Amino acid sequence: MILDDFGYEKYLLENSRQVFTQEEIDRLKKIFSSSPNYIKKNWNETEVYCFLSYLYLLSLEKFENSWIISQSDPDSPSSNIHTVFPDFLSAVREIQDKVHQREKKILDYGTFSDYKQPWKKVVEKLGVATQVEPAVEVIYRAILPIASGFLERDTLNDQVKISIPWVKFREAWRENEGDFTKFPLEKSDIKIYLKRIKKLDFRGKYVVSGLAQNISEKEDSPDESFLALASPGVGQDLPQEVEKTITGRLEFTIKVSNVFEGPVVDDLFREIRATISHELAHLNEFYQRHLTGQKKQTFSLSWAGGKNYNLPKPIWKLWYRFHYLVYISEPYEQNAVVQEAWEFVKTMSIEEFKRTNFWENAQKMKNFSPESCYRELLEAIHETTPHLEESILTRLKNWFIKDFQELETRSKDSKQYRDIVSSKDVFSIMKMFQKRINYAGRDMEKKLLRLFSLKD
Repeated sequence: MILDDFGYEKYLLENSRQVFTQEEIDRLKKIFSSSPNYIKKNWNETEVYCFLSYLYLLSLEKFENSWIISQSDPDSPSSNIHTVFPDFLSAVREIQDKVHQREKKILDYGTFSDYKQPWKKVVEKLGVATQVEPAVEVIYRAILPIASGFLERDTLNDQVKISIPWVKFREAWRENEGDFTKFPLEKSDIKIYLKRIKKLDFRGKYVVSGLAQNISEKEDSPDESFLALASPGVGQDLPQEVEKTITGRLEFTIKVSNVFEGPVVDDLFREIRATISHELAHLNEFYQRHLTGQKKQTFSLSWAGGKNYNLPKPIWKLWYRFHYLVYISEPYEQNAVVQEAWEFVKTMSIEEFKRTNFWENAQKMKNFSPESCYRELLEAIHETTPHLEESILTRLKNWFIKDFQELETRSKDSKQYRDIVSSKDVFSIMKMFQKRINYAGRDMEKKLLRLFSLKD
């Protein structure tokens, strides 16, 4: 929906409080009230485009069809902005036409740096990638009987491989042709690992995790997801032409306690569905990056320091807590977590949702303090192995840096790389990530709240 006569201020006031801080709202109101046109004389075309895109997002009652791929430097308006949805591009162009048709009154208001916060809002992944939802349903229906059968047996461990061909996806995509053009998943090969945990402290509990393989540069990759020419059946079943389709390689691990029954089973099934949604969000982002020629994502920070090299459990748990905050502060993981959370938001009130791990993790990130984290780590060392304090802290630092160096595939000349490998101790590593983790927590909180505006 595009508003006539630039009715943005009204929508800003009505809809933006869950998106922007009061300080940002006040600044934007000042900008908007200055002129009907917000174009500075020396802005280039891309700068105008970015700001108009931002205005368009503000004008949406619901943040639908607004997935925009972020760039390596979102503060640089001179970079090319890539949009995924044609409808979005058409809408932005319509706004541009309206600007040019109106009186060209120039607003002399600072420089583009004054709009850095609005620009950052543009590159956020707003809302949910609804195009993956038909595929989520198909994959969920395939995995559900496997999980149910495992719960009914006494088997400790099981491993199942399934392949979901086009004939299984066909009906879902027929009913959602527009979604298929945005996320053309034709086939999915899936490994499912099922495990029963007998520990007493795991009684009545479950854990579901997943993995989406990145898009390979080679067709018919044996391990990774890949793109290939659409099979003849796709062209016969769907009128819209799609040249290449995705074969998605996924893995899921389902761990349950040996005492597992009642209402908690329904919770497990919802968690399985949400995890499928999470992994398809990753696959969708891999696909969009591939389409636009962006580099593959690197997962060095996700895995660096994540292995326990024989540390006492109390010490490892505290270190891993910090490692996990670094991991979930990664932009690609934030996007997938929002997608996963949507499965819960659909059936929960805000009060119920604030008792979930999604909300709890956002608060932990927002309130992360390196001083507190480091102090708790020292206390755990003093309680378990006080004579090894220096040795343990040195090993933690060295393991983290070594893992990061081995996994990092981006430029070794980047500031982040230099800062990490030159860290003098564990505390400096924690301190280095504080700003990033705190910002990710605030950002995640806003995104989670914004999901409730998508509910019917």
